[in-house]
Amino acid sequence: MQAFIITFSACWVWAGVAAIYANYLNDPSQNSLDAAEFYELVSGNAINNINILDISSTLENAGAIIVWKTFYSIFNFIGFDKRTLYLGSL
Repeated sequence: MQAFIITFSACWVWAGVAAIYANYLNDPSQNSLDAAEFYELVSGNAINNINILDISSTLENAGAIIVWKTFYSIFNFIGFDKRTLYLGSL
């Protein structure tokens, strides 16, 4: 259990460092490539009312898109803005 806590803490710290690069230093590798496209898919309205089979026919990460879109919808219902990079960017 202690190894899990140490590993989780280290990964969380480095995810925070990556978020600083993305948000404050405008890291092009995070803000304009695959990560940015994935964020646009899960936070936008482009794939509303489409099932996983339709998504998987055109995109390779359909399961992850559905899971993260659900998280964004839940947090949006609670009151967090979908269009802000904080939930799925870490």
